[in-house]
Amino acid sequence: LDLSIAVVRLFRTASNIPALRDYLRNSHISETVTQILIKNEEDLHSPLARDVAIEQTWPGRLLEILLRCLTGLKPLRRSSKVAMRVACRMADILEGWADFLAKDPAGRSLQEIADAEARMWNEDEMQRNLGYLGNEEKEDRRLQTEFFVSASGTHAVLEFYSPSTDDKDGFLKDDLKHAAEKVMSIVSHARKRTAQLEKEIADEKLRISAPEVTLEDSEQPEHREQPGRAVLMSASLRCDDTVEDESNKLFVKRPPIFDWNESIFSDKSGEVNPVFGVAATLRMLHALVVLPPSEICCQETLMELRRPEAVQRLLLHLNRLPCLSCNIAAKFLRLMSLVLQVKANDMPNSATSLELFHILSLYVTGLSEAMLANIRISKDRIMDVREQTLCVEIARFMKTLILAVPYHRHSEVKQVQRECVTLCLDWLVAPVTIRLLIAMIIYDVQMDTGAGSGRDINSRFVQQSYGKFGMKEHASVFIAQFMVHCPQQKYDILEVFSVSDVFMKMAVRPSFLREILNEVNLGCYMQFVESFLAASVDRNSTSDYERGLIFCVVDTEASPASGGKKGSLATHLLFMTSDRFYLLAPSDQSPPYAGTHAVGTWDPSWELAWPREPGVIWKRDYDNVSTVATAVSWPLCPGSPGGARSSASTAVPRATPASTG
Repeated sequence: LDLSIAVVRLFRTASNIPALRDYLRNSHISETVTQILIKNEEDLHSPLARDVAIEQTWPGRLLEILLRCLTGLKPLRRSSKVAMRVACRMADILEGWADFLAKDPAGRSLQEIADAEARMWNEDEMQRNLGYLGNEEKEDRRLQTEFFVSASGTHAVLEFYSPSTDDKDGFLKDDLKHAAEKVMSIVSHARKRTAQLEKEIADEKLRISAPEVTLEDSEQPEHREQPGRAVLMSASLRCDDTVEDESNKLFVKRPPIFDWNESIFSDKSGEVNPVFGVAATLRMLHALVVLPPSEICCQETLMELRRPEAVQRLLLHLNRLPCLSCNIAAKFLRLMSLVLQVKANDMPNSATSLELFHILSLYVTGLSEAMLANIRISKDRIMDVREQTLCVEIARFMKTLILAVPYHRHSEVKQVQRECVTLCLDWLVAPVTIRLLIAMIIYDVQMDTGAGSGRDINSRFVQQSYGKFGMKEHASVFIAQFMVHCPQQKYDILEVFSVSDVFMKMAVRPSFLREILNEVNLGCYMQFVESFLAASVDRNSTSDYERGLIFCVVDTEASPASGGKKGSLATHLLFMTSDRFYLLAPSDQSPPYAGTHAVGTWDPSWELAWPREPGVIWKRDYDNVSTVATAVSWPLCPGSPGGARSSASTAVPRATPASTG
């Protein structure tokens, strides 16, 4: 053992000298590294003995050697500490970790590796560590990453850590079958509704062209048998058939699913906790998506992770491990949020599948049930950092889902398309998940006021505030977009906020609710503007489907060349789509149904019932624009490729934009 450790020290010393690195990579040394890792250390040494970290040297940066240790004729044992170190080393190489950052010249210890693997990802820190690599190390990382992707390293690692159970092939098959049947039913609904609307349009044309016929009194249509007041009273007196037992319990315990264990060894026999191998696997995939050396590596990784079979393998690991250990549930949701994110240039139906969203929504539903019970006991207690991190990632994933699902095209008819989107969201989003996201918003607002921290605001409160950053923001976007696409559930969602204020004494700021309702109204009007531009504007677009991305209210300062008074402001709409962006002018008059109080600048609520067509001031392709800059209390200026500002107007953002992707 002492001789092996001395060899490792020699190799690490030589690895720090660039002139000697070429001599450390040959077939003989590769065989030596494999022999030390597999035969000598795993077979001959005790698991509790000192580590022979030969993989933390320059020869150990060869992913070909490390993959051979996992997939060769005699692979490492899945539960050995050597396999854990090899998996973590592979993640370090793909992530761009510089070896000289280790505190000890002999390399990082097993405890340091475990502590680093347990932390949640920090993409800013990852990008900063990547800058510590020299030119030779950067080039070597590119070569190793390309080899890993070309050798199907993702599939090999998932296979190595796949549980050896009989239900591996049959896992989630019923869920996939149910998802396929549901998708087919939505497609069938789209076809039927499209045919029905076409028939109604044809009948309407015949009715308009036909002569008017006066009906007798007996042929007049009857009024509804049940007046509106009776419908309202019956809805107000409705009671649920079932009562949620968990909400009536006097004492609520912390759900056992949130018990976590980050000990390196599971028992005294030296079996390593399997959570570290799964965490290292997720970090490999995250590095390939976030920090790829080339676009090809990123695209091939995305294609692999968008296959339901690959997600199924990951869920096999996650369902057998505590979700808070090493933040594996939060890391998995962060990874899938990046994988399923729809970009502006993606073609419809090309990015993701609804079957994949169904599998993931089932996993999120299981987490939501436990997390909602956990939030119930956090009124006088601040959640743990791991719990807050999981809440943030659940909200992030649901935001990704709500922005990606409307991008799947089911029909060319706008009305049918919106009906199908509503059906998809009703299917994919469970009620318990909606309640959890609302509870996250209420929890975040209460924590901002110091609830659960006693009388003093201490350093722990500040650290907890940073830990929950993004929880309210992502959840608010989801709630607003969900009310846009599922308006029938709008008042049920708003009622939950009222219940928390009246019965639970947890008030939500009126300004915050006003902001959410404003985003809902702006999102509804954006759908109308999309249809208006598609029908009335000669786009000459490069794609058949122009998708709205950002829609916000801006105050523009007209220049004298445009005929406006110098220094005057006018309310306009900035609409950025997948093809170009527009500056629109909403109607400057209040709607006829508005009261006397509705006087002033334009408000998106004016267009909620009967939307009016905006005027198109100008439209520009992205090729003719270099930058779009925005800052608080500063103009938003679309600049030309030459760097000059637009002579038409200067826009100052006045409202939160409604974003769909």
